[in-house]
Amino acid sequence: MKTHIVLSIPRTNSTNTSLLIFRYYTAKYPNQTVWLNSILNWASHNRLFKDIFDAEGKIIGRKACEVYEDGAYLDLPKVVNTNKVYMTKLYKNFIFDPNSLKNETMHRIKLLETYKEYMYFFKCHLPDDYNIILNYLNNSHRIVCIKRFDIFNQMLELKLAMHTGVYQLKNQAYFSKPDNNSIIITKEEIRLFLKKVHLYYQTIQTINPKIILYHQDLVNETAIYNLLGFNDWQEYLNLEDLKKERLYEPPYHKFDIRSLFDNIEQIEDWFIEISNTINLQF
Repeated sequence: MKTHIVLSIPRTNSTNTSLLIFRYYTAKYPNQTVWLNSILNWASHNRLFKDIFDAEGKIIGRKACEVYEDGAYLDLPKVVNTNKVYMTKLYKNFIFDPNSLKNETMHRIKLLETYKEYMYFFKCHLPDDYNIILNYLNNSHRIVCIKRFDIFNQMLELKLAMHTGVYQLKNQAYFSKPDNNSIIITKEEIRLFLKKVHLYYQTIQTINPKIILYHQDLVNETAIYNLLGFNDWQEYLNLEDLKKERLYEPPYHKFDIRSLFDNIEQIEDWFIEISNTINLQF
């Protein structure tokens, strides 16, 4: 069976969408599914994170770390069902080759193909070695792509997440907004971001068949399942339980994100200049 997988770029609600897809298949086909985080995005997959706690010691999110700190851990796949034998076999053969992106990616794909009897799911941002991964995904999954039209805000949100290290939270109330004029984006950062966006939209034009979702429509669990065509989801899942597991992005609607950036006017000028240079189309 070809299951669904999300191929995306950052700040498109891809994490929640990916997890909802996984939870649907897990409920419908119990004990046959495995969640593998971002196994094909090896650069982000091996990042370090620290849990964020509230005043009562409850985990409310996590923060990215650049170096080892007390309590830091690797973003490795976690066993989220009963397939412990699968996970044990997978990680006995697991290597990490930071010197060869292609070799590392091919190694991970071969490991996944070894265990085709399971339905495995992961979040996949468009990587530099996208041709290798696309060939694999086209054969193994139904690809879900997410489009977002407010690219400028997407860039600001990504930079804010990189600045704070906070990408998702269990409760938006715990987000600590940085001071105004405390963040700077360089022209090179804008160029790299727009290059990735441009590559993503060029790439998804080559994928057929595919399911296209739009970021502004992914407002809640019901909307996402309906857009995916999972019309029987309520037979297997409880909406209130799903809400308890929901991850939130920072509450961008509660503050003017532009005010956080010290060089916002320069950022706007560079964004327009580079967008026109690469002929950004989506």
